[in-house]
Amino acid sequence: MRRFLQFAPQVYATTLATAAAVAIWMGLNLGQMALGRPIPPEALGRGAAELYWQGQLWRLPLNTLHHDSFFHLFFNLYWIWLLGAPCELALGTARYAAFLLGAAAATTAASETFYEPNAIGLSGVVYAVFGLMLFLRKRNMLCASAMRPATVNILLIWLGLCVPLTLAGALPVANVAHFSGLGYGLAAGWAFDRPFRLSRKSWRRILASPIGAQAQIAPFARRALFFAAHLLLIPAWLAIANPEDNAYYHFDRALASTDASEEAIAHYRRALELRPNFPEARINLALSLLLARDYEGAIEQYDAFLAARSLPPQLEKFVGIALVNKARAQMALGRMDEAMDTIRRLEQADPDMAREAQSYFRSIGGMSKRLEDAISSVFGQPAADEKSE
Repeated sequence: MRRFLQFAPQVYATTLATAAAVAIWMGLNLGQMALGRPIPPEALGRGAAELYWQGQLWRLPLNTLHHDSFFHLFFNLYWIWLLGAPCELALGTARYAAFLLGAAAATTAASETFYEPNAIGLSGVVYAVFGLMLFLRKRNMLCASAMRPATVNILLIWLGLCVPLTLAGALPVANVAHFSGLGYGLAAGWAFDRPFRLSRKSWRRILASPIGAQAQIAPFARRALFFAAHLLLIPAWLAIANPEDNAYYHFDRALASTDASEEAIAHYRRALELRPNFPEARINLALSLLLARDYEGAIEQYDAFLAARSLPPQLEKFVGIALVNKARAQMALGRMDEAMDTIRRLEQADPDMAREAQSYFRSIGGMSKRLEDAISSVFGQPAADEKSE
C-alpha cells in the first residue's frame, strides 16, 4: 500500500474518487453534528427510487460515492487504492476515469434493474477494477504486484461469502453490484487484452492473407462489441425511470394510500403482477383486503404468503400476524372449523403471538358458544380474572 501512495500525484482519477467519497461521508456525518440536524443524503447526490421516477438518473453513478458506515468507506477505499492506483498507472488517467464512470453506471443500473434498490458504495466498482486487473497483471508488472494470490483469493472468497450472508439476513450486501462489476471488468479486460493499431504494415497484413486479417480485426471487433454493449444501459435506465413497469413504484404508491382504499389494492396487485415473489406487497395486500372486508381475497393472499418457500428474515415475524388475520377472515365468513385449524397452526408456529391473540379470539367467541368451546380446546379455559372481565 505504501508503494502505491507515493504515486498519488500521478493517479488523479483514483485520488478524486477517494476525495469525493470521503467528502460526502464527512459532509453527512460532521455536517449533522455542526447543524444539529441530519442532512438528507439526496442533498449530496444520493439517489432514491422516487427521484429516478422523476428522471434524475444522473444520481445513479453518484450512489457509488455514498457509504453507510466508516468501515464500509474504509474497506472500499482501501481496495480502490490497492487495485485502482496501479490500474490507473497502467491505463492512463483518461481511460481509467472513463472505465470508472462506465463501471459505476453499469453496476448501479444492474442493482436497480434486478431488485437491489438504493445500493450504495464503491464495492461494485472495486470488483470491476478487480476483473480488469485479472487481465492487466499479465502484461504490467505493477498490476501483477498488486494482484498477489492472497489478494485474488480474498476478493473471490468475499464475493461468494456475501451471497449466503445476505440471504441469511446477517449482512446486507449489494451482490448484484458485485457480480455485475466483476463482469464489467472482465469484459473490459477481454476487449482490450490484445493491442490494436492500424498502421501501414497492419493494412498490408490484412490485405495479404485471411490469417493476417483475422489477427488484426479481432482486437477491433472485441472493442466494438464492448462499447456496443453499453447501449444496453439505455433500456435499463428507461426501465428504472418508467414507474409503470416498476414493482417498487407501485408498492410505494400503495403505502402512500389509505390501507383499505381501492387505489392501494390496485397498486399492490400491480406490484405482484410485475414481481410475483414480493412478500412485502402480498402481506400488505392481504391486510388491505381484510380491512376492505374482502375476506375471501384476504384469505387467498395470506395463503400465498404463508406458502412461500422462503421468507426474508425480517418478514418471518409476520407469519404469526398473517395467521391471526387469516383466522379473523375465516371467522367473519363463519368458517369456524377452518378458523380453528388456523389458530392451532398459530399456536405451533408462534406461541407468543397466539397468547397475545387470545383476548381477541375470546371476545369474538363470546358471540358463539361453539367458537368459545373450540378456542378453549386450543388455549384452555380462561383464568377466573379473565372471565370476570
